[in-house]
Amino acid sequence: MRIDQLQLDNRSRNSRQAVLIPPGIPMVSNDRPRHEGETSRDHFYSIGFQLQNGFVFNPLDVWGVGYAQTTLENDDHEKLVEGYYNFLISEKLRLSFHLQHVFEAPTGAPSVGFLVPAIRLQARF
Repeated sequence: MRIDQLQLDNRSRNSRQAVLIPPGIPMVSNDRPRHEGETSRDHFYSIGFQLQNGFVFNPLDVWGVGYAQTTLENDDHEKLVEGYYNFLISEKLRLSFHLQHVFEAPTGAPSVGFLVPAIRLQARF
């Protein structure tokens, strides 16, 4: 799940929080805790922020960065850093450029990292 897709609510079983650091900078965090009685489980957390009025070409463009970390039950680790810029093309059309850097550290194997670029066109009807 990308950071701009996280909903700022508490309706799910996952613990999600949103805090306002300086005015206008929303921060999102997501942590999935263990349930009572479980001895071992995958662990995941993420944090990110999105800005609209700073360092943008158009006042309605947005950009954001995020970080996520997963530790699996078998002790494999994955870390992900993401950045994106979202252009407003028209009232109902947006274009986003994304770049993710993923680091994987499987147990008993060498760590690997790779870049994942992406382009997304979003149309609202």
